[in-house]
Amino acid sequence: MAQENYKFIPTCSRRNFLLFLIVGSFCVLSFLVSAPAVHAEQTVESIRLDRNTLQRGYTVTNGDLQVGIGAQLFEAEESFVKIKTLDEGDFPGAPEGMTLVSEPYVYMITMPQSQYLDKPVFLGVDVASENNFAKKMYFYNRRTGVWHPLPSGYDAVRKRMYAPIYFPVALVAVFETDGVAEGPALRAGAEWSAFDARLAVAVDAKTGSVIYGKNENDVWPIASLTKLVTAMVLLDQGLDFDAEVVYDGSCDRNGARLRVSPGETMSVRDLWYTMLAGSGNNATVCLVRAVGKTEAEFAALMNEKVASLGFKQTHFEDVTGLSPDNVSTPYEYAMVAQLALRKFDILSGTTTKWYSFTTRNFGIPHTIKNTNMPVLTSELVVTGAKTGYIDESLYNQMIKVKQPDNGEEVIVVILGNAGWQDRYDETLILAREAFQNSVWP
Repeated sequence: MAQENYKFIPTCSRRNFLLFLIVGSFCVLSFLVSAPAVHAEQTVESIRLDRNTLQRGYTVTNGDLQVGIGAQLFEAEESFVKIKTLDEGDFPGAPEGMTLVSEPYVYMITMPQSQYLDKPVFLGVDVASENNFAKKMYFYNRRTGVWHPLPSGYDAVRKRMYAPIYFPVALVAVFETDGVAEGPALRAGAEWSAFDARLAVAVDAKTGSVIYGKNENDVWPIASLTKLVTAMVLLDQGLDFDAEVVYDGSCDRNGARLRVSPGETMSVRDLWYTMLAGSGNNATVCLVRAVGKTEAEFAALMNEKVASLGFKQTHFEDVTGLSPDNVSTPYEYAMVAQLALRKFDILSGTTTKWYSFTTRNFGIPHTIKNTNMPVLTSELVVTGAKTGYIDESLYNQMIKVKQPDNGEEVIVVILGNAGWQDRYDETLILAREAFQNSVWP
């Protein structure tokens, strides 16, 4: 089965990243300014990005390395991105007690001036290792001759390490520590239920390691699971939660909807919870218009978003999920959810059981019931959830669940279940079995 790449982005604010670097090295800034080429290098990729491309974002790929440049990373008329490999024998050596498990690469992004970036570049490096030893991406400080670890995330299925970095130039590589395991291991004699869903996956939320999979890399319509990406892009657009919206009847859509009349006014926050907790399609369209976009324009932004993150099998034709051409795979969508649920507004919107508001001008009360109620009222600690259904997709479900005793989290995605209740039941069963059948280091 063909394997596609995705971006697993570890949580790392620029402030925390810089603090991490200051503690680890006192002269990184000088490394950026001078970056002396003490090793022989060979350019294997060089690409020019014009202003429009820099505004949209672009992922440069060569061999085993991806350099993901996010939208509006910096202002420039153009930039050249170069990827280089070290000549044989010029590698500076691995950190003590560690083994090199990737090709070492140098990437360079030309900028108007050398500086820390305000937003990170996201790197993906393929790993040549068949074990589950602890792995991490490092960058090399050429001035001090020291490797420094980056906050990294590992996709054990695709054997690719991901990390954010705020440098426009760096030598990077992946190393592993012999004998130190990372991610969960299956218990001896682990047993799984027979699931009716067409596709399913359970992954370790921290490492992206697959705990259980059933057709987890096959493409399927995701229906209203779409709305997590809609929410991500809305936040990117600078959504004002306190702004007032006048409901327009042209926002009406089939399926789940907020029952309001044209002319009623409410806040963006009211529409937000209706979209995520109640899966309201008309609320979703209203939010898209609230940021000044047409549905077609916004769907294009959603596709740019997932492409910039490296997702190859996730695509959107509309903003609500009503289109059967909104597709993903269970595994890719689990990683989409892993990213989306780091945003507190998305986490809160998907896990709030009830949300009530009153329209501002008419004073009409509305109460939204979360479509995930069967999982939110279970014994599990649910830290994110979303449902979806159209005729073409059948019943879909995503949940993120935390184990209270050790804090480990699992993301479960069920796609293509024929039964409304069975979809919830199987999601809960798979989450429980993922914890029961796994041992974390």
